[in-house]
Amino acid sequence: MNSPSQVPAHSDARSVYGQRLSSLESEQVHLRQRDRLFGLSKVVAATVAVVAAIWLARQYPNLLAWALVPAVIFVVLWIAHERLLRTLAASTRLQSFYRRGLARLDDHWAGHGDAGVRFLDPTHLYARDLDIFGCGGLYELISQAASAPGQHTLANWLLHPAEPDEIPRRQEAVRELAPRLDLREQLALAADAIHEGTPEALTRWAESTEATVPGWLLYVAPPLALLWLGSLFYWIVGGPFTWFALLTFLNAALTARFIGAVKRAAVDVLQVSPLLGPLHRVLAVYESQAFHSPALAALTAAVRSHSLAPSRAIAKLERNLEWLESSDNWFVKLFNRFVFWTPLCMLAIENWRRRHGTHMRAWLSSVGDFEALSSLASFAYERPSCCFPTLGTDAQALDAVGLTHPLLPRATAVPNDASLDKAHPLIIVSGPNMAGKSTLLRAIGLNVVLAQCGAPACCSRLTLSPLSVGASIAVQDSLQSGLSRFYAEIQRLKQITDLAAARPTLFLLDELLSGTNSHDRRVGTEALLRGLLARNAIGLITTHDLALTEIAAALKTEAANMHFGDRFSAGELHFDYKLTPGIADSTNALQLMRSIGLEV
Repeated sequence: MNSPSQVPAHSDARSVYGQRLSSLESEQVHLRQRDRLFGLSKVVAATVAVVAAIWLARQYPNLLAWALVPAVIFVVLWIAHERLLRTLAASTRLQSFYRRGLARLDDHWAGHGDAGVRFLDPTHLYARDLDIFGCGGLYELISQAASAPGQHTLANWLLHPAEPDEIPRRQEAVRELAPRLDLREQLALAADAIHEGTPEALTRWAESTEATVPGWLLYVAPPLALLWLGSLFYWIVGGPFTWFALLTFLNAALTARFIGAVKRAAVDVLQVSPLLGPLHRVLAVYESQAFHSPALAALTAAVRSHSLAPSRAIAKLERNLEWLESSDNWFVKLFNRFVFWTPLCMLAIENWRRRHGTHMRAWLSSVGDFEALSSLASFAYERPSCCFPTLGTDAQALDAVGLTHPLLPRATAVPNDASLDKAHPLIIVSGPNMAGKSTLLRAIGLNVVLAQCGAPACCSRLTLSPLSVGASIAVQDSLQSGLSRFYAEIQRLKQITDLAAARPTLFLLDELLSGTNSHDRRVGTEALLRGLLARNAIGLITTHDLALTEIAAALKTEAANMHFGDRFSAGELHFDYKLTPGIADSTNALQLMRSIGLEV
């Protein structure tokens, strides 16, 4: 039986994904056959319609109307074929959805998803160090978000821990969503991932009160447009040119008064239009669903508070924007200044904004939260052995059993235990190169990030108090900023120290101060650790410099020495990646150099 903190056991995800993918592939074979049949039928119907029209026009002109029969058949076939093509496209998207799922289960997912590099801030205290973004990063593994709000929300959750009372709410929502594969399938069909624009840009536009077209134009423009069209027809059939010329001048002069501002406003609104399609389709998936967890119920309540369903309201805005985009059509351009097409389209859009714009922020927030929760639920569904952490409110503490690195293949990831608290706040991990020291730091950091965004963690048990994470693992020099690696590292260490002074902190420091001499490194490391511990921070440091392991004795009972080992046999190094008490008693730099052919 699963422990209460674990994800409920689901049907084997690989089996379910495989069965659904096989069914979709079989269905697609039949759809392809029907696609070819429709294509051939349309060619035949079109050919018959043309041939019949020509033959009847020559031989039996009074029966020419019968040529409409194959023409109508062609139209019916065209409509049915378009529906089939939409079904075929949906089948193709779902196959991609399940193939990506199988790739994640088989640990072949890296490089095939959204890496989220647009969210990477080089100054963030752990994003680069823990591989949150980038090829093979945590975001790529987890993200199933189809809309920009969902992508931004998930990235934000991975970068900033949730408030302690929010984490259990998310956990409950993830538990409820985890078995609902059909719902995630609908989300996958809702939209392809779109990265253009930002939710903030759409919110700014929706909440703007700027008006480019006065409301009275709605009552003046349509009659003037109809009068102009009537005068044009009247002139064509032989009427006087005077009325047509007068109305042409009047309508063009009135259009000129607004057209400049209207075109500038149109550019702004069309920049956010790519966000609308995914937004309204994602809303349509869940706005009428019934949920039990408080977090999910609150999301649906937020989008039901308006008289018109948000998905329908946004779809209406999309139609208005499509009309506006048609202003670029050469035929529309020809008559635009005389029938007020662009100003009337913009007036409809601004009327929509006055009515619905204040709700946009809540709609975007709801979509973002739902897609982020759905992404975490997919992660939970595919990893039923992971556990939901137990959250404590005591002093800084972390107790992990069977912890593994979320980004490593599960078949080869080696579990380790780690325990930190106020009485034992520091672990110094020694060991040779490639033994697993940096991987351990990343494994701990990533699991804390997962835990504090509401996801299950990759371990058999995790107890955790609220902690901000600060890491110095992949600090880089900067040619543009004129920073050496050592200076960039001490700047990061200052940031972590300041963080620890402000809130409970977990520090993860890899090969501290390696850019300086042994004496300064030893003195500087001990001083830094004393400062962090004095601020009640907890954490781990790694080193292959065995002199730094003496710091544990200098700090007396506050620090513990742990190590990774290796063995060298038959010209090859072997590692077991198991964290063991004590100080490493071996080094492997010379063996590694010899193993690749360097003379030492």
